[in-house]
Parts: sequence; C-alpha cells; structure tokens
Amino acid sequence: MNCNNDCSTCQTSCGPKCPVCGAAGMHVESITVAHMTNNKVNLDDMYYLCINKKCNVAYFNDKDVTIPKQDVKVDIWFKENLNKYIICYCHNIKLSECFDAVKHIYKDKKDVTKQDVLSFLNKQDEPENCLLENPTGKSCDRLFENAIAAAINQIENQ
Repeated sequence: MNCNNDCSTCQTSCGPKCPVCGAAGMHVESITVAHMTNNKVNLDDMYYLCINKKCNVAYFNDKDVTIPKQDVKVDIWFKENLNKYIICYCHNIKLSECFDAVKHIYKDKKDVTKQDVLSFLNKQDEPENCLLENPTGKSCDRLFENAIAAAINQIENQ
C-alpha cells in the first residue's frame, strides 16, 4: 500500500479517522492525552492524534469526542509553522536550535548525533519522559535524526 496521506480519497481502512477532517489518526496513550491537556480524559477510551496538519483537532477518541489543538499545553510540531517546530519536547529543542547546533558541531565532526546536539545545547542531563512530554507519547529520536540529516544536507549544499 502506498499512502499519500490523503485519507479523503483512500479506499483502504488504516485505522480511525478524525471526525472533523477524515484524516488518519495515530494511536496515543490516554495517559499522554490526559497529561497534555486540561480536558477531562477517560483513561479507558482509545485516543488518536489527528495527523492532518491543517485540522484544528489535536486528539479524538473512539467515541468521536475531539480535543482542539488550542487545548493542548504545547504546540504539536507538525501543526505549527516551521519556526515553531519542536523536535524534542523533553529537552524543549526547536528545529532552529538543532540546525544551529549542527552547524557548529559539523565543523569538527561530520557524524553528528542527538547526543552531540544535546551536549552542545547543555541539555544532556535532563531526563526524558516522552510518554508525558511529547504530544504523540512517543520518542523524538526519529524526528531528531531527520532534523540532523536535514541540517547536514543544508550545510553540504550551500
């Protein structure tokens, strides 16, 4: 299956759809939703993150109850403009900060890692709790790796 993220024209069933826009939902633990919002969250319900960046819905549950992105305590990176992208919620690192760090580190070391960026930004000792700090409830490692790769690509193509 080749997904183009246009759920309105998709004939397959890949999971729950946002009741507002029809986009696919990504499963998120109910404890994450409860921690991310001030809304009353039934911990027995199944919750999903609407992956449509233009939709105002952040979370919805299996009963079609929605929570708008304004009710989430932090910006959901992909629903914001580029200068507000947070790539690591536990360490509060924005995409622009990662790019700046990589530019400095890359001068001396071509194989830049997440640990290098955390160290450069003096954030290596801060604990990680992705389940409660990240709106997806998942690790930011892949997003971090993609940001580092994009920064290196930008440096090498200048």
